[in-house]
Amino acid sequence: MKIIKKLLKIILIIILVIILLSIVVWRIFVYKSNHYYNFSKTKQTVEKTYTALGSYDVSFKEFKAGDDIIKKYEIWYPSELKANDSKYPVVVIANGTGVPASSYKAFFKHLASWGFIVVGNEDENSRTGASSESSLVFLMEQNEDSSSIFYRKVDKDNIGIGGHSQGGVGAINAVTSQEHGSMYKALYAVSATSPYWGQKNVFGLEWSYDLSKVNIPTFLAAGTGYFDAGTAKISLQRTDRVSVRCGHLRLTMMHFRILSLKSLQERRVSITVKHIRRLTDI
Repeated sequence: MKIIKKLLKIILIIILVIILLSIVVWRIFVYKSNHYYNFSKTKQTVEKTYTALGSYDVSFKEFKAGDDIIKKYEIWYPSELKANDSKYPVVVIANGTGVPASSYKAFFKHLASWGFIVVGNEDENSRTGASSESSLVFLMEQNEDSSSIFYRKVDKDNIGIGGHSQGGVGAINAVTSQEHGSMYKALYAVSATSPYWGQKNVFGLEWSYDLSKVNIPTFLAAGTGYFDAGTAKISLQRTDRVSVRCGHLRLTMMHFRILSLKSLQERRVSITVKHIRRLTDI
């Protein structure tokens, strides 16, 4: 009986240690995710410069959307905005599948630290571009509302949009299919789902998009790792690839942090392609 009690005690101790270690590992993972810009290593000049936080302190506001899908608009912005008369460039974010803006907090903060107003919402299926259109319209309304902190703070000549995965499709469609698509001056999509999935007999037409309608500086990227490379073996998939040795989910933050931090802020397209190239291969 004593032996059994001793064994149970040892087992309980082991279980407790495992639980504590799991908590520690999870907390480390969360911390690194929330401060990814401090842990990313690169020797490339542009990436090294813009992976770090910018010089602006960042503030955050959210607004109820009165919509069951969008739920709320979330806006990160330079804290100094409320104390001066400057106008700030804007980045609208289209969410990836099942990933609302509230899950992108570290990324939104990072962009805002470089002087951007960054706006998103909670739509987890952004492919049509409709929710991004709503985000843009809401911010433009705030820009015209004298009681808003964003009153006349939006630089309408420097508005960009980006998205990952389904959000890449949503970003493209926001530019090409939505009413205010012409307001965008730069487009970025990483690991956007292939046109293959937008066929009627596959995922459906809501997943389709037409890059030939895009006439603004555009940068598209995809990985050669899991899911991004070779999941749909058809002729329209055989396009250029970016050999970054990573897969679909890892690209979410990896390339987002470079999103037009130069091309919008300095009004040039030094890190975007000047013509449309389909780099996605999923």
